[in-house]
Amino acid sequence: MNQHDSLLAKWKAERPHYEKFCDDGILVESEWSRAPTKIAFLLKESNDGFREIRGQAHGPKGSSPHFWRNLRIWRYVVMSHATKKERSFDAACEDKELPLDDVAYVNIKKKAEYNSTSDDKDIQSYAKNDWHLLSEQIKNIGPDFIVCCGTFKFLRDLGLPIEHLGGRIYRWEGRLLIDFFHPSCTKSREGLYNELDAELRKLEEG
Repeated sequence: MNQHDSLLAKWKAERPHYEKFCDDGILVESEWSRAPTKIAFLLKESNDGFREIRGQAHGPKGSSPHFWRNLRIWRYVVMSHATKKERSFDAACEDKELPLDDVAYVNIKKKAEYNSTSDDKDIQSYAKNDWHLLSEQIKNIGPDFIVCCGTFKFLRDLGLPIEHLGGRIYRWEGRLLIDFFHPSCTKSREGLYNELDAELRKLEEG
């Protein structure tokens, strides 16, 4: 955490024009330390009303009925895959009502703005300009899995040494990347579950 604090302080110093800085990272350190598999969610940005993110659990309720519940379901699927536990949509639906606490939550764009809805070109510019800092943040967190919530294309466009393992699954510097949807996606919850489950089952089958 001290390393993370130092990094975010460095980031703020390098980007003084980010008037409202998004303080993200590991949600609850004690829960993260106990998690058998470390999962990070990589998102685009947050608005200025949601920028003090790390240090607390979030959900299941919020401004969107989908957001935190989808993240919790996706965490359930990835964690079950990694720990080789049986999983089902019914169990995932029960799990979705628990707070999200033992994961990391990282935004590409650290400048929090009112009612922010940046376009892809804007997010890509933040990914490119801040990659030396963002990559350090990710490495400090040290996830085993990174679920890219509509953000994989921004990593791909940086020209990183990313290995395609099949379908939506990739590997980057020893970490598995999953190219998936934004958690506010309005596709059916069961459909999203099945799609992620199918991708990981293909990985399990080799």
